[in-house]
Amino acid sequence: MNLLKRITLEKCIVRLLVSWCLVGTVLLFSKSKMFFDISFFQGINFVIAVVCMALVFVALNLLLIRSKGMMIDKILLFSVYFIYFSKSLFIKGDIYYYIGVMVLTGILIYYCFNDFEKDINISGKTVKSLFIILAFFLILFIGGLTALRYVTYNAPGFDFGIFTQMFNSMKTTLLPDTTVERDMLLSHFAIHASPIFYILLPIYYLFPSPVTLQVAQAVVLGSSLFPLYLLCKKFELSNYLTLLIGICFSFYPALIGGCFYDIHENAFLTPLILWLFYFIEKDKFWGIFTFSALIFMVKEDAPVYVAFIAVYMIFGKKQYKKGMGILAFSVIYFIAILWLLKTYGQGAMFDRYNNYNFDGSGIISVIKTFILNPAYVISQCMTQDKLIFAMQILIPLGFLPLLNKSYAKYILVGPFVLINLMSNYSYQHSIDFQYNFGVIAIFFYLVISNLSGIKPQLRKIVAVFCVTATVLLFSATMAKKIDYINTYAEQRKTTQSLNKCVEMIPKDADVSASAFIIPHLYNHETLYELPTKHATEYVIVDLRVNTEGVSVFDYENLNFKQIYYDEGVVALFKRN
Repeated sequence: MNLLKRITLEKCIVRLLVSWCLVGTVLLFSKSKMFFDISFFQGINFVIAVVCMALVFVALNLLLIRSKGMMIDKILLFSVYFIYFSKSLFIKGDIYYYIGVMVLTGILIYYCFNDFEKDINISGKTVKSLFIILAFFLILFIGGLTALRYVTYNAPGFDFGIFTQMFNSMKTTLLPDTTVERDMLLSHFAIHASPIFYILLPIYYLFPSPVTLQVAQAVVLGSSLFPLYLLCKKFELSNYLTLLIGICFSFYPALIGGCFYDIHENAFLTPLILWLFYFIEKDKFWGIFTFSALIFMVKEDAPVYVAFIAVYMIFGKKQYKKGMGILAFSVIYFIAILWLLKTYGQGAMFDRYNNYNFDGSGIISVIKTFILNPAYVISQCMTQDKLIFAMQILIPLGFLPLLNKSYAKYILVGPFVLINLMSNYSYQHSIDFQYNFGVIAIFFYLVISNLSGIKPQLRKIVAVFCVTATVLLFSATMAKKIDYINTYAEQRKTTQSLNKCVEMIPKDADVSASAFIIPHLYNHETLYELPTKHATEYVIVDLRVNTEGVSVFDYENLNFKQIYYDEGVVALFKRN
């Protein structure tokens, strides 16, 4: 009788919910293909399902009859709930469904973890080891799957083909030349000022392959976990909370998604900006100056991030001299690099802000618009696709970057608005492209900083919510990237045929090719993506996809001879 008294009404309700979720999870895994379709209900006996729930409920009460508190029941409820919705989000990766799930998740986390007064005891050595494991996870997941993306001919010429040819040129001549980028021979630095790429050149020299570039990007991002860990320690977060931040970062969808458009210089922004914040917190000028300079080397717009951070140093950290110095450094470098691009290159890509360019003055138009009509700027930022993007960025972080006690921290939200929301260039407000790497670093700094200022009890709840929200969104968006493994296994014959076709072309020949074949021709000095204005010795047409303006019939004439053909896969022509 004493044991039966422990089965309270609250325990009955929680165990009934656990039983419901368990049966639902079994049904979810057994009929996942039709789970969000009315056909799901065909062949399911409602009575049997209810009986199964009742049996599970009875079994739970028997197994947990000796438990005194609610801790085991709450952990069990949260675990089953998490598995159920992870799988359902993997099936239906809809943002609106995700938002609905997260509202329910927030309520459940508050119920389950509000009474947990103590941190889980984890040693500092264990946390360091787990951070290394998380770094290896990032490298393996991103590097491995993006390498398969290349190997299976799913990485396009724009932009991966540009960088594969560019690195091959850097290896042989030290010059970042490419013929792919603008359908003519020019330096990539005439488009983007990115000398940071030379950091990877020694590695590429030893392992000259496009796979090296994909893995290198993953290593660069994985290295971000080291300054992230140091920042957590600087803000005196517990080992338990530090580990949760590390997990959140490692599964963060916008971080991973940006890599699956293949390597870009932007990936350097994440670790470099995190290191910059660490040295700002340590108040070490040499570190601040060094990493500011390294950030400038990433891209012509990178000084924008440093400029906002410098303003924050002035008003938020009261580091007046250092902040003013770095701000002046940023402005001078930004003006100088724009002048160099305009004078000796192709000019900066201000066309991505054409929605503000009313008088043709480029960046000046953006400034004028902001001063004269802020309502217009807000209307450009608050579109449906940008709001969805903002939810994908902020929900996994529990909106912490916007919950600032210090008003000066809102300065750091500036790059998110300027880079991601103001532009109508669709790639800049998508978690699947590279334009988020700088903002991600800034937002994780704000997460760590703001989390340290929350009451200890609420701090745990928020951190658990962030990890849960991140992993659930990962399941909805990025977990599907493992399909590249299936693609590799299922399309071996296709891949072998494409490899055979590419290997038939002499290394010194000039070639035109379809987009997804371009990266595999990286060691050709003269290489153009179809359609092109250039007449080349060899032409490869990818028959797996339709390319506008390109047809095999264009080459089946007296000027070309077909020397390889695989129906539905590829055709290779040589000029007579």
